[in-house]
Amino acid sequence: MAAVAPGLSLTDELTGEIAIGYRAVSLDGDTPKYAEDVNLEEGPRLLQATVAYRPESGDGNGPDLVNIDLYGLGGDPFESARLEVRKYGQWHFTATRQRSDYVYEDILILPENASINGSTGGDYHHYDFSRVRDNVSLVGTLSERATATVDFQRYGRRGDSTTTLDFERNEFEMEKPIDEEMRLLRGIFRYQWEHLAVSVEERLREFESDSTTFLAGSSAGENPDNLTTLDNFFLQQPYEYRGHEHLLRVDAWPNERLELRFAAMFGNLDMRTTANETAQGTGYTGNPYSSDESNSVTADRDTNVFELDLSYALNDRFAVTGGVSRRDFEQFASDVTGGVAAIGSDWDVTTNSVEAGLQFAANRELSVSVGWYADQRDVRFSVFPTSAPAVSPDEKTSTDGFYAMLDYRPDKHLSLRASINETDIDDPFTLAAPADVRRYRLRARYTFDSGLSFTGSHSRTDSSNARSNWGSDVRQTVFRTSYSTARWQFSAGISDYDASRRIDRTVIGGSRQDLFGYTWSAQSASVDASLVFKANERWTIGGAYRQYDNDGSIAVRREELSGFAEVRLPQNYALRLNLRQIDFNEDNIESYDARIVEAALLFGF
Repeated sequence: MAAVAPGLSLTDELTGEIAIGYRAVSLDGDTPKYAEDVNLEEGPRLLQATVAYRPESGDGNGPDLVNIDLYGLGGDPFESARLEVRKYGQWHFTATRQRSDYVYEDILILPENASINGSTGGDYHHYDFSRVRDNVSLVGTLSERATATVDFQRYGRRGDSTTTLDFERNEFEMEKPIDEEMRLLRGIFRYQWEHLAVSVEERLREFESDSTTFLAGSSAGENPDNLTTLDNFFLQQPYEYRGHEHLLRVDAWPNERLELRFAAMFGNLDMRTTANETAQGTGYTGNPYSSDESNSVTADRDTNVFELDLSYALNDRFAVTGGVSRRDFEQFASDVTGGVAAIGSDWDVTTNSVEAGLQFAANRELSVSVGWYADQRDVRFSVFPTSAPAVSPDEKTSTDGFYAMLDYRPDKHLSLRASINETDIDDPFTLAAPADVRRYRLRARYTFDSGLSFTGSHSRTDSSNARSNWGSDVRQTVFRTSYSTARWQFSAGISDYDASRRIDRTVIGGSRQDLFGYTWSAQSASVDASLVFKANERWTIGGAYRQYDNDGSIAVRREELSGFAEVRLPQNYALRLNLRQIDFNEDNIESYDARIVEAALLFGF
């Protein structure tokens, strides 16, 4: 929403702008899908409020600026609030809160076409939760060379969800409330000399998740042909960790040609989770079924990271870059079941990396960068059961690749950029992970003196894993144009996206061989256009159109038409009207038509 420019101040120290309004929503179709995609509800809203206080002559202790920004308050899916207070040259305080709602309740297949035996029963994983992110930061300037920062971050998720669990050859839909919070406290001290800067940082991390899964009443499961039933089920599995990290960073620039950076991190993490499960029902043979189990897992993790990077200009045209790093990961975990130590595991992972590059500036218009990188990961894993320890053989994974980039800007009108990146992994973590990756990108832009510009880009990513016949191909082409003057703003674009995934894997069990094949594809195209016209000093109107079509494994079509009109009134007031029409259809399974009208009053001071 456009803001009213501040007019005459109520005082010489206070300025701001406020926008309040009302939204009306008319919806036909599937409400859960609308909530997943748009989730705008009807009612009054504080669309925007910005207030800035700037004393004309601040004293030695008072602030030079107090700024408050509020957006989307009143129940919108995205809300934010920010407070900024600063004394120039001495300290800077900020506090922000961002809140968002996430809703997911999808239907992947019509109920009449579902097959439990074929694992096509639909998607029983539903979510409806809120995310809140808080950040409080204070930066103090201790001297011309020294600064200190204290920063606190908190991120939490709370709400409802559902999941599925398998019991005795049947599948049951469970309730799984979400209640988790992550906290991070940082303290940073930085001191800078003429050619050297040193930064020391301490971090404290905490995470808590009160994980509970339960069956809301008795259930016969999703497969009516199976005898398995559950009368009750309850699983309580809280999870938490606490960690401490020490960081050191040194930046040096001894002369105009050489830049060096060294960084080190030493961290430890203590994790703990406990599980208590009770269940009663009937097994797949028709006999009574019951369970009452408990266990706890603790883990202690140490992580050390060392990195050294350099950049050296050989002359006005050539520069070399390079870097080496080492990452050490050690973790010991123990599992206690029924009060008896059942198993322990010991992980030791070391990763060494090296990178080298060359930058070449042929002239002011053309520059080229090429580079090579490689790393090797050594994994040692030991299991300690109650009898004798079992030590796995060392696993080594090597990764190497190269990149090349070209940047060409012959004048202020034309710019051209091209890049290629290739990565080879000899032993990826999973069979559905890429072992070979090729990325190609090309982008061109031309801008006329009149303000008209054209932009085109094409990217291609090919991934494969020969061990499992897994492959992925992604291609995207985008063309855009824009034009801007004092009264007109126009933008339009078209995009074509093509992606596919496939895997063919033969699984052998005794004398039986089964071929597991999977294919997925998405061929989508989108077009959009927007136009804004400032008729005079009072009236501004505009509109936009967007269309998205996907004809791959899941057919999707979405059209959106929007428009607005804004008129400025005397005494720094303004009125604004927004209209939106959204039509959505997903493979004739879920669809909705939404009409959204917003009216707002804006006031600047």
